[in-house]
Amino acid sequence: MTTILFALLACSDKDTTTDSGWSDADTDTDADTDTDTDADADTDSDTDTDANTEIYKVRTGEYNAGDGSEENRGDEVTVSGVVVGPEATYGFFIQDGYSGPYHGVYIYTGAGLEAGVSEGDQVDVTGTVEEYMGSGSTDTITEIYLADAAGLSVTGTADVPAAEVLSTADLADSATAEGYESMLVSIENVSVLEPDLGYGEWSVDDGVIIDDLFEATTPFDILYAGDTFTSVTGVLYYSFDNFKIEPRTEADYAGYSSTGPICNADTCAEDLVAGDLVVTEVTSDPQTGSDDQCEWIEIYNATSGSVDLQRVFLVDEGANTGVVTGEAIVNAGEYAMIARGDGADFPTECRDINDKQSPLAYYGTQPALNNTGDTLELQTPDGTTIDATSDWGDLDCAQINGTDAGSNDDASDWCACDAALATNSDGTDYGTPGAANTACPE
Repeated sequence: MTTILFALLACSDKDTTTDSGWSDADTDTDADTDTDTDADADTDSDTDTDANTEIYKVRTGEYNAGDGSEENRGDEVTVSGVVVGPEATYGFFIQDGYSGPYHGVYIYTGAGLEAGVSEGDQVDVTGTVEEYMGSGSTDTITEIYLADAAGLSVTGTADVPAAEVLSTADLADSATAEGYESMLVSIENVSVLEPDLGYGEWSVDDGVIIDDLFEATTPFDILYAGDTFTSVTGVLYYSFDNFKIEPRTEADYAGYSSTGPICNADTCAEDLVAGDLVVTEVTSDPQTGSDDQCEWIEIYNATSGSVDLQRVFLVDEGANTGVVTGEAIVNAGEYAMIARGDGADFPTECRDINDKQSPLAYYGTQPALNNTGDTLELQTPDGTTIDATSDWGDLDCAQINGTDAGSNDDASDWCACDAALATNSDGTDYGTPGAANTACPE
């Protein structure tokens, strides 16, 4: 995003004959007699600005920007900087080494070019200035489009600039955050606000989002509201109308501490054993809504007391894993409907199902169940198996007769759900989520 400066920065002289955007330490005397404000002894009329680099000029709108399309490319520029994070799928981030806002920029390479750069590489990049509005955004990210490898030169290595320490209030203010876009930033002494926003995102104080662009290893398996960090560091990225901190490695998560979830049930996920929970019904191919939002499973509580399903893991045949988030208490002898996703879309995208039975909890974007058959395993946080199903075959909705752990062990235990649940112009869904199943035919 481009910020227009209403006060133009004047440039200092570089040597005894030429003025440029860089400061000097010379002692020349120009023909003019007014006094400048820089540290050298010259008496020219301009003001030295060490930080007036090409990256700074790009970020503050001194060049004409395109919109990211081939038909409307911006000005060509050459910038120099140090790579401040791993190479991402479509580009990398560089900074010019100066502190303060507007000293970082995203280098967009697209899908066809792998730059092969590493954190700490000193690079020169020649490309076009673009203000790109990505899918799901109403504002833009400033980037330099590197069209081919000829525009990239690795000139050496350099120290990665220290992260700018900002408050969460700074980053919650888009006008302030914009200046630090594509730069390393750090926030200190923060608490988890929302542990699962979907798509690998979560938030801390003031709603600041932490994301997984670099797929960095984390010091936690599951986050909980109230978990704390002494600091979280990463590159500040902009996508889907939000600024997001993108940690690079596990070291960017400093001082993690968790007290774990609050469990108000007789049995919590950590204490479950084999047979305590049973998968009794599965909809892997919903007809009245999309698979991405409307898949669901039913879990029966076979214990003699209440169970909180929070932190129960779901693993499919392909080892794709999800975990139940948020308090999800199911009483003894009762059934719980657990749905795919984070709950943001189910009430609208799956409204015909939701009108009949709303999910007790959600388990994330994975596992995405195979429409031609799959298996499910319920696990405790330490990987202990609670229940494991056989493959239920090519059934849109599959159910079993029994409620003990052995009732879903064989393919012959499963049958098609036959109780109509929801109907719209796309078709009819069947099943009895949250209630006992109808009987499978003998």
